[in-house]
Amino acid sequence: APHGFGGPREALWSINILGLQLFDSIRAVDFLLSLPDVDPERIAGTGASGGGTQTFLLTAVDDRVKISAPVNMISAIMQGGSVCENAPNLRVGTNNMEIGAMMAPRPLLMVSATGDWTRHTPQEEFPAVQGIYRLLGAEQNIEQAQFDFPHNYNQQSREAVYRFFGARILKQEGSYSEKAYQVEQLGDMLSLFLRQRPANAVTLDEFIAQRIAEAERGIEELRPRDAAALGRAQEALRERLAFSLLATKPAAGEVIAESKSKLAAGETLVLGRRGKGDRIPAVWLEPQKKGARGRSKARAGNLPGAPVTLLVHPEGVAWVLSSSESTNGLVKKILERGGVVAGIDAFQTGSGRAPRDRSPKFFTTFNQTDDANRVQDILTALEYVRGRSGKAEVNLVGLEMGGVWSYLARALADDQVSLAADLAQFQAGNDEEYIEKFFIPGLRKAGDFRAAAALAASGRALVHNAGPGFQAGWAKDCFQAGGGKAELREGRVSDEELLEWIAPRPEKSKPQMNADKHR
Repeated sequence: APHGFGGPREALWSINILGLQLFDSIRAVDFLLSLPDVDPERIAGTGASGGGTQTFLLTAVDDRVKISAPVNMISAIMQGGSVCENAPNLRVGTNNMEIGAMMAPRPLLMVSATGDWTRHTPQEEFPAVQGIYRLLGAEQNIEQAQFDFPHNYNQQSREAVYRFFGARILKQEGSYSEKAYQVEQLGDMLSLFLRQRPANAVTLDEFIAQRIAEAERGIEELRPRDAAALGRAQEALRERLAFSLLATKPAAGEVIAESKSKLAAGETLVLGRRGKGDRIPAVWLEPQKKGARGRSKARAGNLPGAPVTLLVHPEGVAWVLSSSESTNGLVKKILERGGVVAGIDAFQTGSGRAPRDRSPKFFTTFNQTDDANRVQDILTALEYVRGRSGKAEVNLVGLEMGGVWSYLARALADDQVSLAADLAQFQAGNDEEYIEKFFIPGLRKAGDFRAAAALAASGRALVHNAGPGFQAGWAKDCFQAGGGKAELREGRVSDEELLEWIAPRPEKSKPQMNADKHR
């Protein structure tokens, strides 16, 4: 495969050169362990620069590597300059020091150079990683060596690795000076250099198609046919979606709110999470009651009898306020029936828009996409709505693309969140649709809308207005296995139907009772 292969479609399926090389490294360990003369307790790994990155990535996921020496790579200021070191989602909220520290408590040598991005290793990166070893009581298993050279894997660096491996693997202290040797020609060390490819070799397009088909089979194997299978699918798919979305349900007390302005029926606010720096413009509206001299005022405090709804729309707070003032507005009707409504400007919508430079290399390696952040904002707002209302059971209603965002947010929430999701004719089986309208790396491999259906199935849900290619059979199987509390509708439900779902009209008095009243 070309070194830099992969685009947004491949990202949806978590297909990238870093993952392919890491798989190759794992298979190399498999090969070594298949040899009769290899001691499985003495498998070591080393490499410099990009090879150093592959070394600490391998030791992070494969504990069969017992000793490691990544050279001139673990840095707080540079995380790798090649596409083979920068897969989507890899360093959102983390860095190479933490990934490298996953080697703990196994022996680790950090080799650095004064002439590259590892120049501060003795003062910064090494103490940071050493701190993890100290937590595990293994401080004696980590060492560092720095040399006054540019970026390299030269003789001095190699001999430091020899000494570390000799002491730790062979239990023999010594200088381990490198002997004279003849450097092999690069072509002689490459198995296919200027050679004919094997008859069973696949093209890049075939390789990608095989990986997608493999992922599809893995999803289909989780398709639930009964309640027990649904539970197993939910456990697996929730974990997969969490890795893709990198969104989490906030803990109790984690959400903070700042009141911005008072309204006749409520207030505008800014929501966020402690220590995260996010700011989500929001509105809170309560049904009004008549006060002195017939004036209306918003009810205050917890409203145990009122349905509480978080309404998510691409136009955000402005749409909620407009709908609350319109004669036939959905929000106005919810309020008239005694319901409480909250709305947000999800990430990069409404007043929540802000300049965001997406041009730096490997943007998605370090940053969640706009759509992933929108899912997080909904989860944050849900927790605020619960806390303020005093109700664990709340409605999450998504309209237009807000329904797509809400569908995925509900997947990471819980069954006490009742979902009404307008899927806005989204073509859930079309990669181009995700790239254009709802781009989140890894989402297709994680199970896409099928995972969302499985995770909504055991709660109250109304899913409607799906587009061509929506996996309706999958959703119906999930909803049936979940006991039938979730419902799939073709086309978009009317505002009146949605209103009845959110805030059912009180049962009317029986005719006989009315007749008695007028006698």
